[in-house]
Amino acid sequence: MFLFIFLFFMCICIVTSKSFSACYYQLAVADIAVIKEMVEFVMYLCSDVNKIREGIGDKVANVLQWTGCFIVGLVIGVVYGWKLALVIIAVSPLLGICGWLMTYVSA
Repeated sequence: MFLFIFLFFMCICIVTSKSFSACYYQLAVADIAVIKEMVEFVMYLCSDVNKIREGIGDKVANVLQWTGCFIVGLVIGVVYGWKLALVIIAVSPLLGICGWLMTYVSA
């Protein structure tokens, strides 16, 4: 395992050193067109990442949090009061449909 990690980091060091040396060579030669293309490409990638972050926002985190709370609450309910947990399981589809309907109406 140590050997794998060591070789992985060595490959990363080699690749980054070659890419940095290529960038420094372009700066030394002053090939502005190549540098401008690289900057435009990086800015294009960053703008796409910002669009994705603005679109998703905290929605994924909220979905994971509420799903985890539901599952943990259900497990606790089954362990401590299985009759109430059966009622919750039986009513869950109705609650899901009502939640979807409220989202559909409010949108």
